[in-house]
Amino acid sequence: FGYELCQRRVNEKDLAELDLSCWRVAGIGAEPISAEQLHQFAECFRQVNFDDKTFMPCYGLAENALAVSFSDEG
Repeated sequence: FGYELCQRRVNEKDLAELDLSCWRVAGIGAEPISAEQLHQFAECFRQVNFDDKTFMPCYGLAENALAVSFSDEG
């Protein structure tokens, strides 16, 4: 939902002050997202140097980090 929220909330003044050319990784991993939504985000922020090649799908293992860090019983 984050990419959609950014796209909905940004205005022309924000865009005039923004430069995303240094953004190297735009992670995708918290929730399902459509290819169309990613395309819309990229189009919206292309004018401020967003490169859609920075989108990077990932898989979060937060639950596994908890499970593998248990102490021994007792």
